[in-house]
Formats: sequence, C-alpha cells, structure tokens
Amino acid sequence: MVIEKLDVLESSLSKLLSELADIRRSQGELEGQLSEARRESQASSESLRERERVIAELREENSRLNREQTEVRDRVERILSTIPE
Repeated sequence: MVIEKLDVLESSLSKLLSELADIRRSQGELEGQLSEARRESQASSESLRERERVIAELREENSRLNREQTEVRDRVERILSTIPE
C-alpha cells in the first residue's frame, strides 16, 4: 500500500516535472517571439520617422515651388500688361 502511494506520488511528480519543462520551453519561445516583435516594432518606428522626415521635406519643397510659380505668374502677368494690344 505504501509502495503504491509512493508510485502514484512518483508518477505525479514526473508529470509535474514534465509540465514544468514544457512551460519553460514555451516561456523561452515566447520570450524569443517577444524580442522579435520588439525589434520589428523598433524598425517600424524608425521607418515611420524616416517617412515623416521625407514628407516634411517634400512639403517644404512643394511650398517653395508654389511660391516660385506664383512669382513667375505675377511676372508674366506684369509683362503681358505692358504689351500693347
């Protein structure tokens, strides 16, 4: 009877140890996935910052070109207004 209870206890402990080993493996895998997700997130953030920088530069360039266009249009209109019909 005592031997049977010890066998049951040993079996239960073996199952628990096996489950613990599985949990540790899963934890290691999840930590790896978390690290990868963090790296991807950082890369995405850096990419987003770069795109925002490019967008800002393009907006500045667009504003400059619009000002130039307005200046040219004004000059052409002044020149045209001085030409007799």
